[in-house]
Amino acid sequence: MINDKNFKTIENQIDILKNRGLSIKNDSEANLYLLTNNYYNIINGYSKYFMKQGTDEYIESASFDEAKGNVKKGINDLKEGLNN
Repeated sequence: MINDKNFKTIENQIDILKNRGLSIKNDSEANLYLLTNNYYNIINGYSKYFMKQGTDEYIESASFDEAKGNVKKGINDLKEGLNN
């Protein structure tokens, strides 16, 4: 299977998220976070809960900070489960 998706820079990723309606208060913080965390874990794993059903757009109240917080919570929950 051929992957037709082109490489996206961090700046491109931030623009895509903003164009889909995700609130990003601080581009520099989002840039650093995306450099050190997997974009697809954030977007495909957690922000889907903030999407308008049947679209690629976010609900009006969705924010990058909220999606980022869900990633952190998910990681902590996983670590806790592994330690039990």
